[in-house]
Amino acid sequence: LRVSSMKIDELMNLVGELVVNRSSFDLLSQEIKNLYRQFIAASIFSKDQAREFKTLMSRIESSSSELGRIANELQSGVMQVRMVPMEVLFKRLPRLVRDLSKKLSKMVKLDIFGETTELDKIVIEEITDPMVHIMRNMIDHGIESPEERKQKGKTPYGTIEVSAYHEGNQV
Repeated sequence: LRVSSMKIDELMNLVGELVVNRSSFDLLSQEIKNLYRQFIAASIFSKDQAREFKTLMSRIESSSSELGRIANELQSGVMQVRMVPMEVLFKRLPRLVRDLSKKLSKMVKLDIFGETTELDKIVIEEITDPMVHIMRNMIDHGIESPEERKQKGKTPYGTIEVSAYHEGNQV
């Protein structure tokens, strides 16, 4: 299913507004609690009014809590929609390595790990060009020709390992 990133961004903005409004709702709930305490201290309420007001406060707190839960789930869901597997970026690399190693007469083995690790689509788009540049530099400047490698006691193949993984809340 393809969805325009503009639509997802718009949805994310709306979720952000919902979260902000939920916070405002929490503050209003706290203000009502404080007002209730002041009214009780000043004996403004009858017992029946105090009970009704307390019931109303309880309902507001419950609704606020439920609104918070829904807003958090919605925010999490929208964030998940934006996530794509690193495979989107990694699948370009084998051909790049093959073509460049052939052009430079170098033997390169590419190992890729963590293709299923997910990252925000925008981040993947932003790191694609720098990643391609890094790969080119590794092959061009970091891996010797097969002859040089043999002279140094190395295997004729140079190995590039690319991996993605979660560590805490970072990728």
